Amino acid sequence: MEKIYAAGGFGKLIYTEGEYNHTMAPGAPSIGSYGGWRGSGSPLWYPTHASAYYVSVTHKRFIDVSCQGINPVSDPNPKPNKIGNTFVAEVALLHTEEGGLARMMYSESYGTYLENGRARGEIGGFDSTYRPLEQGYTGTEEGQAIVNSLGKSILKPALPPGVEPGGHGGSHGYLCNDFVDAVLKDQEPRVGIIDALNMTTLGYYAHISATKDGELIKLPEYSL
Repeated sequence: MEKIYAAGGFGKLIYTEGEYNHTMAPGAPSIGSYGGWRGSGSPLWYPTHASAYYVSVTHKRFIDVSCQGINPVSDPNPKPNKIGNTFVAEVALLHTEEGGLARMMYSESYGTYLENGRARGEIGGFDSTYRPLEQGYTGTEEGQAIVNSLGKSILKPALPPGVEPGGHGGSHGYLCNDFVDAVLKDQEPRVGIIDALNMTTLGYYAHISATKDGELIKLPEYSL
């Protein structure tokens, strides 16, 4: 998606969305984590599975955020965690740097496991990172021509021998390999400092918005 966007195969992105939904029955304990960090934050403190569908595709930022949170339906007065959070789901609406909209969500609920997203632009869109390119991309004649011109350069390269793709859609191995490459070659990694900040700090401000019944909050702009 990053390569398609850079080549103009989407045009400007009008709408993006990302979703991360752990399939959990009501009242189930939080998934285990080092030092119990999963149970010590708020839903959108863990947003990069969702926010990457805009930030990592465009290398641009969100401008502001309005977010709603919800307590467990069966327990409207749950015990707050270490930071005072009681929400089990948060859904954020954001304005993007290029004038588009985005929806990002995290939920602990029961249903199909979601770790997915999509982008829709002026001349093309991509639905689901789990589909092969020919099924995921849909574009106008102009957009399809741009994607066709990219040829095999748009496909993932082979990983070094012995490196497995890993979890989260097979991204772990690629992220690790890219970071090690960046260190050894003294080059910018695929996920640089600014992108990392833009993908994660929105979760902090989204949660503040949720505690204020969806108040629109401006997001900071970072630079090196």
